[in-house]
Amino acid sequence: MFINDCLIKVYRDRYDNGKLMRKKLNRCFERGCDIRPHTVCVRKVYSMWDASQPILMRIIAGSVVRAKSTMLLKRIALTLFLLAPSEGVFAAASSWAVKDEVSVRLLSAVDGVGDNQSVPMGLHFKLKPGWKIYWRSPGDAGLPPRIAWKNSKNVASARIEWPAPLRFSVLGLETLGYKKEVVLPLKVVLREKGAAALNLKLDYLVCEEVCIPYSSKLSLALPGGADKPSSVASLLAQYQATVPMRDSRHGISLKGAMFQKLEKGIQMMLVVDAKLPFVAPDVFMEGPDGSYFGRPEVILSEDKKRAWLTLKAGGVKPSGFEKQGLVVTLVDE
Repeated sequence: MFINDCLIKVYRDRYDNGKLMRKKLNRCFERGCDIRPHTVCVRKVYSMWDASQPILMRIIAGSVVRAKSTMLLKRIALTLFLLAPSEGVFAAASSWAVKDEVSVRLLSAVDGVGDNQSVPMGLHFKLKPGWKIYWRSPGDAGLPPRIAWKNSKNVASARIEWPAPLRFSVLGLETLGYKKEVVLPLKVVLREKGAAALNLKLDYLVCEEVCIPYSSKLSLALPGGADKPSSVASLLAQYQATVPMRDSRHGISLKGAMFQKLEKGIQMMLVVDAKLPFVAPDVFMEGPDGSYFGRPEVILSEDKKRAWLTLKAGGVKPSGFEKQGLVVTLVDE
């Protein structure tokens, strides 16, 4: 049986590693309070409250604490959500899939699907120093991340949108990818409006001096509520802004391209204009299967608003480039 007048005066700034609390509890036991072994951890719960004023607390092993003061009487329910998130609360990110060299998780830019037919999401990678993952066209070596979403709910498609990569030149090999941290935006299209769940199987390669293939399973529920920005929306937007687009919003335009056959391979030249002076222009080429491209040599005009980029290519005959075309990604610092 509980003793209703068993009161404990609690000050947050006087816990003294729990000694004061234990002393108060011992006094309470001596007076006959029935405090069961499964009583909630008072110290942990109180640390989440504003205890700037002294409060008289009656500890009850059930779920209620009565608070008395000289001015008013309050009843405060001790519920589980004080210590852990409720199951109904939306998580803007999945759990991390942790490997020795890399960790990855799923992100959502919105707290709910709303009336949208697609949802902005992303794959958030954190890599240990020296390790990298690869761009969609990795260059002379490497494999890009690949996703499968067939076990998802109300998801028609999911596509990676690739931020502009970094160039890595090692032992004569040119590769393209990302180090340290990157978010690969995902465009997730729904089958119909409403709640969904994205369940991904992610295959990717991480490399330093050696390369290690990994496979991770990531899941994130997408509630059907209002599409308000989530806690990770700004992080996603930061990387989404670095995805090259086929428009003139960045003020860079391709004015011309030509190639000529050499004794070994092909030489290409691109002419590029910019509204603002170039700093360090670079170009990433994608061509037919089997083709490869070297690092460009760059010449700038006097005002630095025009650049000539010359690079060597090979693996495919000139007619192969003419028939299948090229994808040219221009970047500048």
